Amino acid sequence: MVERDKDLLDLGNTGDLRLEGKAQPLTVELMPDGRVRAPRQRTRELLRVRLQRAELLPTNADWAVFRNLERGLGEITDGGGGREVVLAGCLGAKGVSLIDTIGFLASGLQTGVLSVIEGDVERSVYFSSGDVIWASSTAPEDGIGEFLVRRGRLTPSQLATMAREGPERIGRASVERGFITSHDLWSLVQSQLTEIFDHIIATERGLWTFSRLDADALGASHVQFSTQGLLMDALRKLDEMRVFREVVRSPASLVSWLPEVLDDPEPERLFRRVDASAQDDLAPIVPHLKGAASVQELIRLSGKSEFFVSRVVYHLHRARLISVRESTPSLAPVAPNVLSKNEARDVIHVYTMAIAEIFNELDATAASRLTESAQAFLQDPNTSFAEVLKHVVLGSNGHIDADPLLIVLSQTSVSLALLSEALSELLFFLLFEATEVMGPRRRDDLARRVRMIHAMLRLPEADAPIPDSP
Repeated sequence: MVERDKDLLDLGNTGDLRLEGKAQPLTVELMPDGRVRAPRQRTRELLRVRLQRAELLPTNADWAVFRNLERGLGEITDGGGGREVVLAGCLGAKGVSLIDTIGFLASGLQTGVLSVIEGDVERSVYFSSGDVIWASSTAPEDGIGEFLVRRGRLTPSQLATMAREGPERIGRASVERGFITSHDLWSLVQSQLTEIFDHIIATERGLWTFSRLDADALGASHVQFSTQGLLMDALRKLDEMRVFREVVRSPASLVSWLPEVLDDPEPERLFRRVDASAQDDLAPIVPHLKGAASVQELIRLSGKSEFFVSRVVYHLHRARLISVRESTPSLAPVAPNVLSKNEARDVIHVYTMAIAEIFNELDATAASRLTESAQAFLQDPNTSFAEVLKHVVLGSNGHIDADPLLIVLSQTSVSLALLSEALSELLFFLLFEATEVMGPRRRDDLARRVRMIHAMLRLPEADAPIPDSP
């Protein structure tokens, strides 16, 4: 059972949960001779009061419960200066149902925090009078920054830049820099909260605790969900995902059209095979499936959740319109003519013009720094399009050397949309880096000119938005 020091929770509408206070676990260590060692003073104070004489209750190996056998103790009324663990249990076949527990908390109009601990990850959901008002997670992939990248609203380079201001500033900075609007962030924060709640419901092993939390310790939250509504929706998605996983094993699953669809002059009529319940969900996904694409790429391009994309892929597969196979992202050799040399050269030429506009605005020193940053970005294996970008040769004047890239493209499965997405990622990074040294007027003028050149591609499904003011 983990007890924590008092925290002040800043619950806003930015997706950034700030814990003010050390919030360190009150850990203890059992020495070989049977003595208990407590590294922190606060832990020693609690043990001195609680465990002068105690009974160790039988539990499974994941946790321990001590029952105080001394009377008249309890000078310290709780273990967290405002938080008090009042319920706890383990997850699994022998544990109390977490679903029943959440239902009890909702119906009992409880205020506090339910934490689910699985390995090193702790996810928490905060209640106020039975309603869910926030969620948090120690898993890096659950943070607002990674969530925005996963949904295609930020690029990894943009996230890395904003993270320098501090992890609690990412949501606010995304709006301030014009990457997303306040309205978009509001909607995305609610989706992030729902996703963390869904993860909690899907957890099969681990521990859970419920701590009472003083209402005064909660900052103002602009989010409020019906717990019963969240719970019913999470259970529905959990049941359906078990079915979808028979086809879509993971976000890395690779999706591609079957030859029948590619050869049909009017493929739209084939979509009538898809179950009526999924017809309305096709529109956000189908335009992004130009060639082969992973489920993760479709999530990013469409901005939809993994559940939404998996559902559409499942129904397309069931209608015998696509193939789904397990794969890792790579430039695997395939049949020629996926992308013609002339098409590739035209795309490269347009992006070269846009990038050259950026370099033309800089003096020699700034251009040299930008070139160095670009080279590091192109060789970064963690970018979204690393397998394409590592073959890009960028000159000191911003011109892309087309010939080496064309040779690689002629031997791989890169589509027109994928090439445009990769170069758009590079353009976005360079524009963001360059505008850091410009005044507002030059910055806005440059962004306008780059947008005009970028629009020449006429590939709306592949274009990354160019911000008015980075």
